[in-house]
Amino acid sequence: MAPGGAVAQDAFPIDLEMVRPGLSPRGGFGIDAPHGGPKGTWSVGGLVQYQLSPLRLFDGSELLGHLVGHRMVLQAHAGVAVSQRLSLSLMLPLGVHFGADDLPDARDGVGLGDGAVTVRLRTGPWRRFTLGILGTLFVPTGNPDLYLGERLPRLRAGLLGFTDLGRVSLLTNLLAHVRQPVPTGFDFTAGSELQMEVGLQVAARTDLDVILELSSRVGLEPDQAGGRFAAELLAGVRYRAPKGLRVDLGLGRGLTEGYGTSGVRAMLGFSYVHEPKPKPPPPEPPPPTEDDEVVFLPEALDEVAPEPDPPPPPPPPPVAQLTGEEIVIRDPIGFEVGTTTLRSSSGPILDAVAGVILGTPEIGHVVIEGHASREGDFAYNYRLSLERARVIYEALVLRGVHPKRLSYRGAGEVERVSEGETEAAMQRNRRVVFSVVRQYAPGEPVPVYPDDVVLPWTGELRPGSTVPVAPPEEVPPEGSPLEGASPDEASPEDAGVEPEVEPEAEPEPEAEPEYEFRDEPDDDLEIPPAPEPAP
Repeated sequence: MAPGGAVAQDAFPIDLEMVRPGLSPRGGFGIDAPHGGPKGTWSVGGLVQYQLSPLRLFDGSELLGHLVGHRMVLQAHAGVAVSQRLSLSLMLPLGVHFGADDLPDARDGVGLGDGAVTVRLRTGPWRRFTLGILGTLFVPTGNPDLYLGERLPRLRAGLLGFTDLGRVSLLTNLLAHVRQPVPTGFDFTAGSELQMEVGLQVAARTDLDVILELSSRVGLEPDQAGGRFAAELLAGVRYRAPKGLRVDLGLGRGLTEGYGTSGVRAMLGFSYVHEPKPKPPPPEPPPPTEDDEVVFLPEALDEVAPEPDPPPPPPPPPVAQLTGEEIVIRDPIGFEVGTTTLRSSSGPILDAVAGVILGTPEIGHVVIEGHASREGDFAYNYRLSLERARVIYEALVLRGVHPKRLSYRGAGEVERVSEGETEAAMQRNRRVVFSVVRQYAPGEPVPVYPDDVVLPWTGELRPGSTVPVAPPEEVPPEGSPLEGASPDEASPEDAGVEPEVEPEAEPEPEAEPEYEFRDEPDDDLEIPPAPEPAP
């Protein structure tokens, strides 16, 4: 049997698919992960796959032909996080077969595949390891005459593992695929199987991952010799675009002769993940007021004193203000889900923070601290918090704050202010803190920072900066009596006074000028000009 082959003579109802999309936001191409996202997170997407020769017919070692020559499958999926630990997913494939050879049991055509409902339960995390339980029910909605589905429901269940190794994440799936045996009449019966999948995700950048996966399955039926073991290797990249978009691109090839493996597999996937925005804290109720007492005057019992106007509500706190050793912001700074892209609502907040720093010269240095919740693996949270703090640093520099007054750091999830798995607790931990680590005391000299700043990340001048140009030094024309003389040494001709004529004297021999050597320059040192030769 060649890679991607199977032994068959008559068409039989079986689902060939070897690689199904990982429906978790943290899953791989064909590997699932325990994470479902914060409560209320939902996602939609699709994965288009092309497979070359996923099903061949052999007589011993002789290839008789292709039962499925080329296969195109669109797998549409959607999911929602019911809670922090429980998530649900749906998937429905649409397949197209073409290019089959002229064999009685070859199949070309278009049809639906079997739909799938997946329940995922996350436990942990325990330090760097997170464990999950997965259960998938396949519903017979496909066309069994095109090798796109089966006639009876079947179940796939098992364990999901996710291990954080820093810049590398390890995904493992161990699943049992339970179904009624589907005999072919030859040396192969499609029955219950054990699926084993291992994947590596390497974070090349904050928004780009490199993925390598090995998917395999082994049949548990005693007469499953013709397709007992199947394995495929996949490699590709994942790009997390702004605003929750994700793009997957991968290539693969079958490593064994099991049914469903491909001579070549190419895939392109798109998905969108929406994470709910945090709810703003409820406004504080106004302070209680006592009802004014109504006084009835004897002479005017029918008249009631008018109720006084209610006191005006207290003004809202400022968007940003210096409180002790911290610049406190009223509203959280928002980013697009899983990215370093600032939301438009964050602009006024950063304007206010820059205004506090620029309007308070006593603030010497501010450290921008990015913090994350425990949702997701440790290394990813650290990288994201660091990159988001850097983005805020650049935004404040562009708003006029001198870079010497700012620095940034990422704290990841280690400095939590709230424990628990609720969305409210998670949101309190996703925050940005502006710590004032240097303040000048009253009367202490405050540095003056220039307006002309070279941006550290581009090497260009900050917009609005101008490079000061020193005025050219005025040099007297050659032969001028003022050349090399101080104002006190100017000649009487320059002052409009007739000079006195003195008798010519014999020229004295030139004396060697005396020089004084100093380690430091002396602004008061004047070197007399060399005497002019006598006429």
